[in-house]
Amino acid sequence: MNKLWRTDVSTDGTSEIVELEPGKMQVDKPTVVFFSGVSTTKSGQHFVKGAIDHVEQMLGGRENGLSDQANVYAWQYKTKKSNFKNSFNYNCFPDRFFSKDAAKFIYEFMLPLLANDFDYNVKKKKISGTKRAFKDVEKDFNNLTFLAYSYGSVFSQEVYNGTKKTMIDLGYSPKQARLLLSKIHLISMGAISRPMKEVNRFTSICMVATNDRISKHKGRIWWSLGELFARAARKLTIKPLSKRSAYISAPVQKDLFTPKQDKEGNIVMRNIRHIFPKWWPRHSYHELPHYTTDRDFDNEFSKIARFALNNCVQRKTALTPKKMIAPVDPLVGNKRYSNEEKAVYKMRVAAAQS
Repeated sequence: MNKLWRTDVSTDGTSEIVELEPGKMQVDKPTVVFFSGVSTTKSGQHFVKGAIDHVEQMLGGRENGLSDQANVYAWQYKTKKSNFKNSFNYNCFPDRFFSKDAAKFIYEFMLPLLANDFDYNVKKKKISGTKRAFKDVEKDFNNLTFLAYSYGSVFSQEVYNGTKKTMIDLGYSPKQARLLLSKIHLISMGAISRPMKEVNRFTSICMVATNDRISKHKGRIWWSLGELFARAARKLTIKPLSKRSAYISAPVQKDLFTPKQDKEGNIVMRNIRHIFPKWWPRHSYHELPHYTTDRDFDNEFSKIARFALNNCVQRKTALTPKKMIAPVDPLVGNKRYSNEEKAVYKMRVAAAQS
């Protein structure tokens, strides 16, 4: 069953994930919804907690009072089988397809932001209600950021298609629907969707490693010249697709050492867990840490997703992709990037845009 989750911390300091009831997603402050990979299902529920923990760490850490500054949620999919089917259908019909799984998220958690006195039927994809005032929806959408990884890139675009249709059904004009949805910001990583066909939707950046084998396999079936040229890049490349979207590509290495906590509570450097089995002769280059690392000497994606997420969460108005990836300190905590680090980052990004 598709569900939305958040983390609660008990009085003894332990944390657990808690399911949200329909209509209970709060956007009264900056809000992040993480659509993670294909395995985030009932049988892989530990991925839900890991997804929330990862977002919280990117924003500065739960222990630093993050819950007072932002809401963080993660979506759990129904089954892997339905995810693969939905991915195939979306890539065939990217302009209009959205699944019943996406409809469930839209009707239960997006519809309350769009309408008053609403009702819906997920199976028949039918809704009713009175549309909310434009300014009220705009205010809520300005607080909303989607973080998408791998299959989540497809699901987030299904959410766009379905939400746009829902808004038009409620009485919003197509122009109003497009304008309001552009207020939502999207950070897509390891995308297996159709980024070259998604240029005027959410305000977004799309990050895909040139040697990411999962994305490459998708590209062999549903290809475009734009993605083909982007995958030929031998260094970090940032290609504007429209005023509110950009495609970012770079090669990544197979190994990536990240700080992890051992059983004794000590922070040690460990290699990331690879998606493909150890005995498999090839590497996927598709792992999430490749896209979210802040270690400059490991790959050229370093800091981009972290800066983008923190800029989106701290935004007061809609950002351009260039402003999304500008250097910024985490939302909470004591971690600060030095002026030297920011200067080096700016030069790397400027070279990638030239």
